[in-house]
Amino acid sequence: MAEQQETAFAGEIRSRLNLLRELSDVKRLYAYNLGNDSFATAVFRRASEEISSGQPLQADVWCTAIVSAARLGAITPDVLRDVGLDESERISVVSDAILEHEALPRDLRDSLIDASYVLDKVFSGPTPAGADWVERLAAAPRAGPTCPGKPRIALEPAEMHSDHCAMVAVYAYLLADVFEAVREDAWLIGLCHHFHNAYLPDAGFTGESILGSHLEKVVASTRRRVISSLPEAFHERVAELFREIESVSSPLAKTFHAADTIDRVVQMEHYQRAGEFEVRDALLDLNLVHEGPAQAFQHELLESIGVLPTSLR
Repeated sequence: MAEQQETAFAGEIRSRLNLLRELSDVKRLYAYNLGNDSFATAVFRRASEEISSGQPLQADVWCTAIVSAARLGAITPDVLRDVGLDESERISVVSDAILEHEALPRDLRDSLIDASYVLDKVFSGPTPAGADWVERLAAAPRAGPTCPGKPRIALEPAEMHSDHCAMVAVYAYLLADVFEAVREDAWLIGLCHHFHNAYLPDAGFTGESILGSHLEKVVASTRRRVISSLPEAFHERVAELFREIESVSSPLAKTFHAADTIDRVVQMEHYQRAGEFEVRDALLDLNLVHEGPAQAFQHELLESIGVLPTSLR
């Protein structure tokens, strides 16, 4: 019975895996209206401000931002407002971007579309500097894949902890129903799970192994430093979530560990995909020189200078 249940979970996750892969690229989405942040970090800052200030969490709103950005890029509601679209037009554009993701279950899709009304009011431009831990995680690179006894593999561009935490939070929100977890709790622990790296530079599995018996004390101390800075309403709630994910015995823990693991692997897929990218991929798969009045001339030009793939000649 347990094996059948796990198989069902796997099937549900597989059906959404390409969606999760696509969302991951908001870590690498930059635009003038985001300041120096990636889109993922811009969302992380806004969402984390709710934790730092004790405001109600708006997980559905920030998930809507990331899901719509996968297709709209950094065309956020405030940008659409600046170019003259009224409220109903702006919300329609965001809703259309969400509807493009066919892998979203209907209830999730409807929830995100409903949240687009709030997103239209709260997402605007670069955010001001946030709490110390937020700023530190936005400037803290992840170690990437490391292994004790082996040299580090440096992969670029560096992924920030803010990017990873935002994506794990979104993945956890989108997978919570698979494991019957509470979406808001899944979102919250996703945002918070690297509190310790606000004050502990990430040395990966290698560094953790060398710290050895000191690791638990170091992580507990740095994590406690951040938790103690939060409004009282979040102290015990966040601490309890950390205790819950120490194992995989609860729906929340399963949701979190699934989201965290998938994001780590999808990030490695990005590096692999970038390393294997060829010009023919852009010309053939992405139709770089697309249909139009100039296409014949463009193909002739590319052929004459020797960069047109044989299959297009």
